[in-house]
Amino acid sequence: MRGSLLTTARGLIVATATMAVLAICSSLCTAQSTRRSRSKTAPAQPQLSAKANVEFEQFAKLADEARLSERIDDAISLYGKALKIKPQWPDGWWYIGAILYEKDQYAQARDAFQNVVALEPSRGQAWGMLGLCQFQIGEYERSVVSLQRGRKLGVNDNSELAAVVRYHTALLYIRFGEFEIAFEILREFMRVGNESPKVVEAFGLTVLRMPFLPREAPPEKREQIMIAGQAGSNMAARRLDTDLCQNRQRIRIDLCGWLRSRAKGFPLVGHPRIHQRLC
Repeated sequence: MRGSLLTTARGLIVATATMAVLAICSSLCTAQSTRRSRSKTAPAQPQLSAKANVEFEQFAKLADEARLSERIDDAISLYGKALKIKPQWPDGWWYIGAILYEKDQYAQARDAFQNVVALEPSRGQAWGMLGLCQFQIGEYERSVVSLQRGRKLGVNDNSELAAVVRYHTALLYIRFGEFEIAFEILREFMRVGNESPKVVEAFGLTVLRMPFLPREAPPEKREQIMIAGQAGSNMAARRLDTDLCQNRQRIRIDLCGWLRSRAKGFPLVGHPRIHQRLC
């Protein structure tokens, strides 16, 4: 099947479409960079002509339809055409970046997401995706900054992305030797009941204070890492239980104080049993 002419032709179409959109992305990224280097008081971009606006809307609509129909290569080409007309379209850059990320073209996806955050600096999910792209191409210092900015701005409306961003943020702090910070980030997984092997492994690297990404850890230490990780995740879960107990204790103390203040000079009608149990 691999050697069939149909597969070969399809491969050529994919490669051609990808090369075309990457060329568009490259030229548009250069233009974006040039615009950012100008004065902040630079005049606004001219409005699209009626004809250009109609063409943009057509390409954008066709691109969305291709994406939703999982005709990925058509979507790439059509989004590229739409962005050539309107390079300041953040959703177009978002979809281009997401598609390229899925195709493991992380450097090009990074460039697309950089355009998204340049156009919409408060878009937390775009910062998260930018950080993931930077992680994949080894830009670790930049990655942790982008990931943390995404976490601060908020990626929680997408629980899957939030978990991936959280996990990679913790991995980077482990690699930087910031084990306490990594541990606190990993604790967040305990709050949502996520004790997957990857999370346990990250806990193990933290507990053993091994400044490695999982793929960099010595293979002969794998079993030791997982044992330590299970202990670390259990410790994190117990700490959450302790925090919950302390919160309950604080609530009880506050309620007791309130009951006492209300009882001064008044009979505890209906309250004695509650007061006795709490205080």
